[in-house]
Amino acid sequence: MKKLNYAKYLILKEWLPLFIVFTLVGLVSFFSYLAMHSFYNPDDFDTTLAALNAPMMVFAIVLPLFVFNYKYSLKRGDMYYQLPLEQRELKNTRVLTGLSILVVSFIIASIIPFFAYLVRYIISPDYIRIGSINYFKYFKAGPFLGAIGVSLVLVVIEYFISCFATSLVSKPVSAIVINLSFHAILIFSLYSICGCLYSFGELARQSSAYHYLDAANAAISYSPGPVITISLPDYIARIYAFDLRYNEISLDSNSNYLAMFITNIVIEVLIGCATCFFTLFKKEDSGESCNNYGFANKKLNSLFFLSVIPIILFAFSSDSFLGFDTFIGTVIVAAAYYFLFALFIGSFKMPAYSYIIIGAGTGVVIFGKVLYVIIALSTGI
Repeated sequence: MKKLNYAKYLILKEWLPLFIVFTLVGLVSFFSYLAMHSFYNPDDFDTTLAALNAPMMVFAIVLPLFVFNYKYSLKRGDMYYQLPLEQRELKNTRVLTGLSILVVSFIIASIIPFFAYLVRYIISPDYIRIGSINYFKYFKAGPFLGAIGVSLVLVVIEYFISCFATSLVSKPVSAIVINLSFHAILIFSLYSICGCLYSFGELARQSSAYHYLDAANAAISYSPGPVITISLPDYIARIYAFDLRYNEISLDSNSNYLAMFITNIVIEVLIGCATCFFTLFKKEDSGESCNNYGFANKKLNSLFFLSVIPIILFAFSSDSFLGFDTFIGTVIVAAAYYFLFALFIGSFKMPAYSYIIIGAGTGVVIFGKVLYVIIALSTGI
């Protein structure tokens, strides 16, 4: 009963404005998009659920900042830890309450526009004539509703990913930065590995190099995290609800693309399960860690730099780095890491290992790319 009353308080007194704003944004955005979308046009390449998924994904990423805001000051921490709830009960009540308003917001923002679109489809004529061509309407409600259901699952996974990252720190700026670092690992890891294998395969003139290129394209198109939250529901809607098969790479004819497509889905689900488990069952930090920058255990701050690995591989997998010359792009990324890590720990006076990691990563990219170019020129690639 205590937990239920506390959940009501959170919804009505703290998070109601946030719920209303994101629900209205998602509702208006998705309704407006579907109102303009044509189910007659077989060449409508822009069929997407992004008008729904994008605002809901932002909601899923932002909401944990409010779920864990009791850790942002010692005063708030002392006040909340004195509630008649155990620390883990306090945390889990807030996490699950946040999940409930996210799910309700998503359902409201998706179902109303979906049924309005379905009614418009039913009452519309079977075909329209443009010039000398008849365009017949085509839409399957079941697969489209299924795509919306997949969107909901992926948004919930994104919520738990953000909750897990946010639960590790006690400052909103640290939470934002560690979220960026974690998502960089999710988005770039598989793509960078496959891209490097393709680049070095070409360098060694291996016939299998282009298999890695197919895998790299699938890896970046459906990479875990925000990307798959947008791309996977879009794929389902285009292929099954509107039959736009020619607008997508055929998974039946490209086994490499299919393998990476499935791999990304499996990774996303596993990450969702893992972050959900650790968010709900990991031990809470003591109240003394409230309002501190970085991780509660300062020895773990170096884990921030795990994202350096896929970023370095990403640099080797492309001809340019973030659209710049390799040297310029590397300097920009190195400076960004310095600035972001300073924000994460709350000081520009950083430990020695941070300079070593940033410097070593910069050197590996610059001199490694120079060596790659020399080898490529000597072999005639």
